[in-house]
Amino acid sequence: MLQIREYQPRDKKEVKRLVLELEKYYPGIEEWVNKEIQKIENKESKCLVVELDNEIGGAAISAITKFPKKN
Repeated sequence: MLQIREYQPRDKKEVKRLVLELEKYYPGIEEWVNKEIQKIENKESKCLVVELDNEIGGAAISAITKFPKKN
């Protein structure tokens, strides 16, 4: 079954593995993903996980940005 859900701490290893597949295109991405996972776990960023038959096949990571209110 296909499922899109919020990141859970148990997803850390698989999300990191997925992101590190991009290392050949983005040197230094391991440092970035380690920081982002920490932010996700601290609720400073968001991550959605795509799961198919209990296997993670994708993830979307987004920082939470607070913009000033417009008057």
